[in-house]
Amino acid sequence: MRAISLRDQRWLCSVLSVGCLTLLAAAPDRKQAAKLIDAIANRNKPPRLVKTRDGKPPLFPAEYDWKEEERVKRAIRKVAESMTPEVWEVLLEKADDKRYALTLKQLNGPGDDECAVGHWTVGQICREIAGKQLSDTYRKHLPRAETRPIGLLVGPYLGDLVAWRKKRKDKALYELQIEVCEMALAELAKVKEKEYDEGSPTKAQALWRIKAQIQTLRKTKRPVFAEAESAAWYPSYDPDDAKRYREKLEGKK
Repeated sequence: MRAISLRDQRWLCSVLSVGCLTLLAAAPDRKQAAKLIDAIANRNKPPRLVKTRDGKPPLFPAEYDWKEEERVKRAIRKVAESMTPEVWEVLLEKADDKRYALTLKQLNGPGDDECAVGHWTVGQICREIAGKQLSDTYRKHLPRAETRPIGLLVGPYLGDLVAWRKKRKDKALYELQIEVCEMALAELAKVKEKEYDEGSPTKAQALWRIKAQIQTLRKTKRPVFAEAESAAWYPSYDPDDAKRYREKLEGKK
């Protein structure tokens, strides 16, 4: 059996430590989880999207309440920070909530967020956060090229997350994470070796780490959760963006 490197030993210890901290966190019940998710709804009306040669930038009215916008962002982060299997299930229950949450903008460059631009509903945010609790289980271990993990999407990312979960209604969240990790192992094995970012794990290291993640999930029978920093961050507009677009769209200098 291959000896585990000191670097991988330290990494495994950090994984176990995060799992222990998760167990110590206060766990909201389903009613509290629903209340947390309801707070994502934005009391502002979504800004009008104006068709231009460069896309459909939003025309935020001058009276748009940016304090409310910040409250919504804090509410999204609170959901991500409060993640438990119960919260995850309620996220799926709210996956079709049509209430307005945020308007997302296009970013360009390596490592930029891949979320679709335009208005996002509470349900879309719920699906995204819930999906990250599955995909991040393996994506955080993947080799990185140009500051982002190699493109490897499996399981629920290939279809409807809610429908995917219903077909596995008898499985606990940690078992679903094991399933997507096993899918990721199979797909990663097909990936050709290439140049990765400095400090990125190699393909062999990534395979080992995902296997170790599966072993941890099987041993503890408890899920691991995506970091709030990634699960709750969305490329949204701020007052300066809004003013600049409004002046441009209204033909002002």
